[in-house]
Amino acid sequence: MQFFIPFGDWSNDGHGRYETVLVEAPSMEHLLNAQTKIKEKYGKYFFSSFANDYGEAYVGEEVWQALIDTNYPIERFRETQDDIAWDKCNSIAEAIALTKNGDFEYDNIFVTLETVKDAFIWLLNAFGAEIKVCEEHEKIPMICNWTCPGFEDVGYGCFYA
Repeated sequence: MQFFIPFGDWSNDGHGRYETVLVEAPSMEHLLNAQTKIKEKYGKYFFSSFANDYGEAYVGEEVWQALIDTNYPIERFRETQDDIAWDKCNSIAEAIALTKNGDFEYDNIFVTLETVKDAFIWLLNAFGAEIKVCEEHEKIPMICNWTCPGFEDVGYGCFYA
């Protein structure tokens, strides 16, 4: 099944800006089940700390930990970030260790929307979503609370007015 995953304010109840990624997965429920597993492991508010506050393109400690636990490749992180500070890091764990040592401000690691998209899909796949990113196409449904009740979206904080 193909559908769009939204990132940002898809419901247009705030700043009204969002982007989508067309994906293919066995079902929308696979994504919802993956989110449920993630919340069982990292807490029920996991996705609310995934760049979800307006103008706050940051993720919480539990998101960083999930990326470390699932071996999110530092190369993917570098490709989606604008900051060259990550060039000296060999892993996400090493990057976070630098923040705890005072080289960076841990709670203020700016993440781009491209990072949010990639990390979100990576984590959902790590927990069984079986997502494949596809080429854009029209007339494909978007996964959201309206099409899959209970699904939580992320990335609202990566947009600025």
